[in-house]
Amino acid sequence: MLPKAAREDIGEALQEDCLPAVLGSFKAEFPKYDFLNHNKDSLAGKLGVAPGSRHERLLEQARASEVVGVYFPCLLEYSLPAALEQMAGLPEQFLLAGGLDTSAAFVALPGLLLRKEGYPPLLWLSALTSEKEGIGYHYEAYGYNLTFNRRAHLGKAAEYWASALVVLG
Repeated sequence: MLPKAAREDIGEALQEDCLPAVLGSFKAEFPKYDFLNHNKDSLAGKLGVAPGSRHERLLEQARASEVVGVYFPCLLEYSLPAALEQMAGLPEQFLLAGGLDTSAAFVALPGLLLRKEGYPPLLWLSALTSEKEGIGYHYEAYGYNLTFNRRAHLGKAAEYWASALVVLG
């Protein structure tokens, strides 16, 4: 569930609204562990919608009212370009997940990436473009801690990378 968007700028909304909400939810659920935002630069004006992601539909709905949807972290081991490529073959109701919806998933389920055995995937904000080609933002678990960061993906796939799909209600 997403509240009606208070900001037009995706990066500003992520930085000022979403990340603090994830922090609050994570600390309430896991007071002994940390949520760390490793991105120290402002996100304002740096994020856009990847063409073909269909993510603009979620943002349009969020500007008009609250949004309800289902979040599926299901595109495992895909590169970001491959996740975008998959959208063309999926039914129209599927959207590639970005920052607001992925953050909302962590607010609702702070332990989404918590694994007591094995290594959890890194969750890309795949529907978003960044200030530099080949760089993306993501949530990732380190032990029992949760992090937000950016890194180079260079269009490559990795066994621990995941993207998510959203179906709006």
